[in-house]
Amino acid sequence: MAGYLCQGSPTTAITLFCQLMRRTKQQPKQQALVMPTKVTMATVVTACTWAGDFALGRRVHNYIQQFRTTIDVMLSNALIDI
Repeated sequence: MAGYLCQGSPTTAITLFCQLMRRTKQQPKQQALVMPTKVTMATVVTACTWAGDFALGRRVHNYIQQFRTTIDVMLSNALIDI
């Protein structure tokens, strides 16, 4: 995702994030879930800002709060930019 963002394609980064989240929700409960890291979250929040998709940015912020993701400086700065 970060690679697409660095290449100036925030919508592709957002699409990849949405695919990751769909797969995470579809996995059987007995399998380990693939959970996005705080770096992934910072990347997608930045992509939302660049793409102007503030509604998705708010949903990602809610996800961060719901799953109690540790907010470090990088993620905090990305959230401020929204």
